[in-house]
Amino acid sequence: MCTNLDYCLGGKLNMSIAVGLKGEASAVVNDENTAIAFGSGSVNVFATPAMIGLMEKAALSSVDPLLDPGNSTVGIKLQVEHKAATPIGMKVTASSELIEVDGRRLVFKVVARDN
Repeated sequence: MCTNLDYCLGGKLNMSIAVGLKGEASAVVNDENTAIAFGSGSVNVFATPAMIGLMEKAALSSVDPLLDPGNSTVGIKLQVEHKAATPIGMKVTASSELIEVDGRRLVFKVVARDN
């Protein structure tokens, strides 16, 4: 499970936001984040929309503490591959790395793995 995420910053870029920043977020698969719960499938496995949300959370965790008060980010592009199903009870961890800063545009590489 991997993706590139593009974000756009509202406001000016804090110079502490630089290539190499890393973030992480985890979730345990349960009845509330399955494909059935999201309406995106008919089996009780981690939903693709839940995976994308977890990946976004990982990316944001690396930059949110560095944003000036009143500034935020918004996702503008996703390129995602969901390669395997993860059943209820397993933990999914998304790890992100900021790989490009282009003005106010931030590009993250994110990988999600179950364990």
